[in-house]
Order: sequence, then C-alpha cells, then structure tokens
Amino acid sequence: MFAVNLTALPVDAIPAARPALSYGSSLPVTKIQEGGFLQRLFRGNRNQRQPQRLLRRNPDRAAPAPQVKRSQPRRTQRQPQQPQRQTPQPEQSAPEIKQVEKNTDARRILVLGDFFAISLAQGLAESFAQDRTVAVDSSTNAASGFVRYDTFNWEAHLRTVLADSDLGGRADLIVVMMGGNDRQFFRAPERIGLDTKAWLSQYEANVDAFAEKLAETRLPVIWVGMPPVRGPKTSAHLAVLTGIFKSEAEEIGARYVDIWDAFADEKGVYDENGPDINGQQTQLRRGDGFGLTTAGREKLTFFVKRQLDRYLAGSGAVAGTPGGVVFSEDGPVIPLAGFALEDAISLKGGVPLIGPPMDPGRPWEEVSNAYNVLIRGVALDAPETRADNFSWPQPQPD
Repeated sequence: MFAVNLTALPVDAIPAARPALSYGSSLPVTKIQEGGFLQRLFRGNRNQRQPQRLLRRNPDRAAPAPQVKRSQPRRTQRQPQQPQRQTPQPEQSAPEIKQVEKNTDARRILVLGDFFAISLAQGLAESFAQDRTVAVDSSTNAASGFVRYDTFNWEAHLRTVLADSDLGGRADLIVVMMGGNDRQFFRAPERIGLDTKAWLSQYEANVDAFAEKLAETRLPVIWVGMPPVRGPKTSAHLAVLTGIFKSEAEEIGARYVDIWDAFADEKGVYDENGPDINGQQTQLRRGDGFGLTTAGREKLTFFVKRQLDRYLAGSGAVAGTPGGVVFSEDGPVIPLAGFALEDAISLKGGVPLIGPPMDPGRPWEEVSNAYNVLIRGVALDAPETRADNFSWPQPQPD
C-alpha cells in the first residue's frame, strides 16, 4: 500500500472533516451542526432580535432603519356575487337552412306571438326554405302576452305591424301563437290578482280586442293553441286559456290548431318525451319545462303547416278559394290536398266530382262531397243494404 504524508501537502489540499455518522440504524444520519435549519426554525434568528435587545438596554441609541419590503397588492375581502337570473339559452340545433331567393309575388306568412311563436316561425322558415313561392315573416316578443300590456301592448303593436309595408302590408296570411307567459296578475289598467273572475274577464277582453284587429285585416288567420307545460298549476291555467283562444278563433272565422294532445301523455298531462314527426320516441321539450327542442319544434311546425297547405295550395289564392296548378322547381304539379279542386271540377262542366252541382252562394261543405271527403276527411254514409252500413235498425230488402 502507498503511504501519504499529509504534512507534505498544502493546507488547501487537505479535505475538510466529514460530519460524524451514526450507525444505530440501517441509514446514515447526519449530525445537526450549530446554526442549522431546525435551530433557526425553533429558536428564531438571533441576529434579527439583537437590535431590539440593544434598544431596550440603551434607549438613547437610534433604532435601526426599518427594512423595506417589496410592495404587494392589498388584499380586499371578496364580496359575494349576487345570483344572476338564469335566462334560458337557445338550444344548439343544426345549422340554419339556407333560404332560396323568394319570388317577388311569393305568398307571405306573418307569425305573431311570444317565445312559442319564435320556435314556430323558425320551423316554418325551415319548412319553406326551398319553396320560392312562400316566404315567412315574423313579429314576436318572447316575454309578451295578453297580460303585461304595461310593458308590451299587443293590441297597439298589432296596429304598428299592420301599418308596416314590409310586414302586415304584404302579408297574405297571419299565424298567431302566444299565452305561455300569461300566468301572472294584471298591473294595468289596475292590479288584478290571479284566479279571480275579474282576471278572467280582463283577459277575455284583451284577447277579444286583439282578435277584432285581426278580423279587420280580412286575411286568413291560423290561431295555434298552447301545449301543456311541466308545472301542474300553470298547465291547468293554459288549458283554460286554450279554450278562450279557440272560442275567439271561431268567432272571427280563423282556423284553430289544437296541439295539446300532441305534447301530452295518455292522461293529457305534460310529457317531456313523445313521438316525433317520424314516429320515433324522443325528447320534445327542453329542460325548463316550457320550450321546445328541435324535434318538438318540427312537430309543432308539422301540425301548423298541415293547415297552411290548405290555404296555400293552388294558384295563389289563400282565403279558401279553390286553386289550380302549383309551379315548383320540378315543373307544374297538381296538389292532391288543400283547396285545389277547381281544375277537377271544371273538367265536369262546373259540377263537383261527387254530389249536387256547385252553388257559389253556398259553403263547400254543403255542396261538395269531394271537399268533405278529400279535404275534411269526412266519411260518406254507406248505401243501404251494403255490408259496411251499420245503421240500426237495418232496412228490410223488398
């Protein structure tokens, strides 16, 4: 082995003494040296306390200058945020369908109403998107109705709409749907509480005044009823309003569209799910218990458009007048539904396909069995002695 003479080496070359090790455990433990971390932690920093000690011994001695600390932003107590009213957000639906350019003489549908009418107008616009002969306009207010006339007066607003050359001035047909906001007390012309005879009387007066303004336009009107909603009390309230709407529609000669059963279960109460227009079970109502999903909007549009087609089918007349050929992008088409019976009748020399000769002074229901069967869906009485004649008593053969 080689021997090293430490005295011959420079002082700087001699390695510093290592801390002593304890072998009381399997792991080496380093002895804590004076002034280590734990000592500073439990005994504090002696140098920082020294000026205070000297100051107490010699009060005349000037105190050391205070240490300058880095400025930090002042912490302020966080104020609790006020809860904000949650506004229902529109459902994320498919991209908007591109509308083709409408003809200058296109028949125009004007939709009026509340948030239900907004969904209906959107559905009708999508339904007629590729039809150049039909355009959809709307004038709606989501929070409106026949109660809060102190914030939005529909009777007054209807006058403005009808005087607008771009809305009522060119409308060929009007569709009305509102009432979803109307379970609240009246504030004008006076405060009237809910579920009272005075409330019902005032509500009927507002609806009647609105209906009279519609009748003065002499335009065909389709009045759409309310669907049930999740709240039992509100739903029962809307059922009463639906009866008022139906009565007013019949009084002014409007066509009433009842959609209650389409959005209810077998017991006639609110159901969030139901069959869509393809017969598949799906969610029809939004989470708030009021609004319609995309499938619900399509279903609502289906029932309303079925009535619209009866007005719009034909050569352009919309007030129940018999029509003729519809010109589409695929060429001329003779409709098989609606009021397009004039061409077929003219082939018979002015005589309806079935029944007595047509009398222009009498309603079609009275003079045309073809209208009753093909349009209204009324079944004809079976001749006597035929197997499908279930009248009683049965006539005796001669």
